[in-house]
Amino acid sequence: MRTAVSLGRGVAPTTPIRTPDQRLRVFISSTLDLLPERRAARAAVERLHLAPVMFELGARPYPPRALYRAYLEQSDVFVGIYARRYGWTAPDQTVSGLEDEYALSGDRPKLLYVERAGDREPPLDALLERIRQEDQTSYKEFDSADELGRVLEDDLATLLSEHFDISGATPSREEEPASRLPVSSTSFVGREDAIHEVRALLCAGRARLVTLTGPGGIGKTRLAFEAVRGLSCRYRDGITPVFLEAVAYPEEVLGAMAEALGVADTPGLSRLEMLVAYLRDRRVLLVLDNFEHVIDAAPLVAKLLATARGLRVLVTSRELLNVRGEHGYEVGPLKLPDPSCGCDLGAVLGSESVRLFRDRACAALPGFALDEQNAAAVVEICRRLEGLPLAIELAAARIRMLRACEIASRLDRRLGFLVHGPRDLPERQRTLRATIAWSHGLLSQEERRIFSRLGVFRGGFTLDAADVVCEPNCDLLQVLSSLLDKSLVRGGDGRAGSVRFTMLESIREFALEQLGAAGDEEPVRRRHAAWFREWVEQWWLAFERDLSREPELAASVSDELDNVRAAVRWHLDAHQPGAAAAMGLALWPFWWIRSHFTEARSWMEEVLRSEGLAPRDRATAQLVIGLAAVGQNDYAAVARTLPAARAGLLEVGDEIGAAIASVPLGLGRCLAGDAAGGETAIREALETFERSRHPFGVCFALIVLGRVLMLQGRLEDGIAADESAAARMRSKGELMIRSLSLLSLAWAYVGKARLERAAAAVDEALAVLASLQNPEGIARALDVAGAVAFERGVARTAALLLGAAEGTRRSVGARPWLLDDPARSRLTADARAALGAAAFEAAHAEGLVLRGARAVAVGRAAIAGAGAAGSQVAAG
Repeated sequence: MRTAVSLGRGVAPTTPIRTPDQRLRVFISSTLDLLPERRAARAAVERLHLAPVMFELGARPYPPRALYRAYLEQSDVFVGIYARRYGWTAPDQTVSGLEDEYALSGDRPKLLYVERAGDREPPLDALLERIRQEDQTSYKEFDSADELGRVLEDDLATLLSEHFDISGATPSREEEPASRLPVSSTSFVGREDAIHEVRALLCAGRARLVTLTGPGGIGKTRLAFEAVRGLSCRYRDGITPVFLEAVAYPEEVLGAMAEALGVADTPGLSRLEMLVAYLRDRRVLLVLDNFEHVIDAAPLVAKLLATARGLRVLVTSRELLNVRGEHGYEVGPLKLPDPSCGCDLGAVLGSESVRLFRDRACAALPGFALDEQNAAAVVEICRRLEGLPLAIELAAARIRMLRACEIASRLDRRLGFLVHGPRDLPERQRTLRATIAWSHGLLSQEERRIFSRLGVFRGGFTLDAADVVCEPNCDLLQVLSSLLDKSLVRGGDGRAGSVRFTMLESIREFALEQLGAAGDEEPVRRRHAAWFREWVEQWWLAFERDLSREPELAASVSDELDNVRAAVRWHLDAHQPGAAAAMGLALWPFWWIRSHFTEARSWMEEVLRSEGLAPRDRATAQLVIGLAAVGQNDYAAVARTLPAARAGLLEVGDEIGAAIASVPLGLGRCLAGDAAGGETAIREALETFERSRHPFGVCFALIVLGRVLMLQGRLEDGIAADESAAARMRSKGELMIRSLSLLSLAWAYVGKARLERAAAAVDEALAVLASLQNPEGIARALDVAGAVAFERGVARTAALLLGAAEGTRRSVGARPWLLDDPARSRLTADARAALGAAAFEAAHAEGLVLRGARAVAVGRAAIAGAGAAGSQVAAG
């Protein structure tokens, strides 16, 4: 009687008779402390009706080594799960049981899984490095027990379909359908979700034609073959790849299919008729690779599907076939590191793109290791290359000559740098330029002209912008649709919800090369700059008309910010500084909402250095610099610029501009000791705004007036003014100035021990500032949230929030808000005294690394009375 140990390796009898317990046995190896992972692995094995073999499943009166050796000898598949620990080494052994189990697994099929961790014990790191160097077994990384269970179940199903016949015999190479699939010489990294999704499409009854699309170098071919490896048991007549790269004409596609399937010519029958006759009663999956240059053969594929009911087709192409019944699947870039991960190796390695770079760099230079010194540079490489697998692989190959930071610094001109791919790759995939040129060569002349002109857009574009800037003189929508189909342009929703089109930076660089070669670059860039100058002016008018649209309008500038920057740069280089100054002033609310003060000042300082600057333009630039300086609490710069700006604006009759300058100047007079004069200046500006019906100016003046009243010691008057201002702005739907008013109120409420009202004001402010993505305002709110926490007796949370505020300020180059600083300094001293220096610094350092949503969550938890939970939120 056969035992399970022989299943998959012995020869089955002609008519096998099995007992019900004869199931494949899967040996699970790991340190025993990985209880959740072992439970997940066991459940995955049992879901496939296989038998898990685990050390703890039954006590036996034998030594541990003898037990696991016996278990291994009776197992068919080895699963290794590795995390941080190397495991116990017996006194009479030189390696741990964990390593010994791997060594004893022999030639059994192996599935290895490694938890993403940056603090593995050195012997375990050495073991994993040896496994990688042996290049006989690859492993996958996982973050959680749930992920492990899901991936293991899928991999076991794939392994069974490739290695084991349902009768128990191992098929010969000729008998095994999956053996026709190419075997890659490099590891496949990531894309677990994509593999699941593609398999789900192929296994759905209605999806008989699935097309994987994406730009060159995105990884369509690798994904296709990884996805179908687990499906051979579903196609009794095989999975057959058809490689079309060398096929020159669409009419040759059927011949390539016939050759791949082994269908010989039959006299009197056409190729289509022969294939129909062959496929009619067979269940076959055809993988048609690299279809885009023979796209006119798409109707032939449709005819085969219409006549062969058991046929399924998976296509890789830079363009959809556009036939009935087609299910498209867009292959996107690899996942990039989260911007907040810093140099945390565990978090960095959670990114598919980083893992691909590491693996290919190790292949190029075996001594390469991702560490704290090079992690930031590797992250920068992956981000600059936008997760494009081919580009990352070509960059990683450079590690033999350059350090990671040197590679990152050379990516401004990536097309000339990312060359010399492996010689066994097709010519079109050995350089990034050749890969893009292959797609470009498939375009019509009209499409090439529009494609090159679209290269001037940075960060994407709208249809309206492209229509003006590209001067298409053709059906632009049709051309864009074709470029989308060919994966040279991508479509999607912008931050503001509008439809936008984008190019990968590598493709955009190629487009600009073509634009320069055509001699069209200067007029196209001129139209681009003019369009975005007008766009900024219209944006300001929309902002003035409806303050409740602040989040939407700020998001629209974020969408177009790179284009706006390019337009300002063009105007400065073209000696048109007045246009740059006007754009800077129109965007003043955006600079405040997003805390882009440094950039605003830099632009306007360049304007001031321009020759022949008109008086209005000079005053405008000085006003923008002064307002940005207020945001940075740089009152020395305020004093240098705003008086001249106000005088210049009055001279040219710009009352609104002069009133805007008067508001921070009034605050400055108050700080200098002239409280009455400062209040008068602000009230005069407020009257100007009211008379001119300038709602943003009214809000701006009101909030500063409230602070000036408080500085005079008129705390209740200041609170009343701010409460009135906040209510007024809330009724208009205004957010930014309202949040500043709420923060002023919160400090005043803390000073009056009205903690519940302070907490409510800070909570509303944090919610508003988070929606506006305003880091400088969030930092101020975190400071006052710390004050609320301290007054409630939670000093450690106060220290953590002070750290989070400081870290947020550093991220945008801001200083503590001048009017908040006395209270903030007192809070810092009080929290340090309450905790002791060491405990304060520890909590403060913990807060320094918090950013964005995590920092806001900690602040809101604190003011909700969950101060003790602050650290828990920070750790999440």
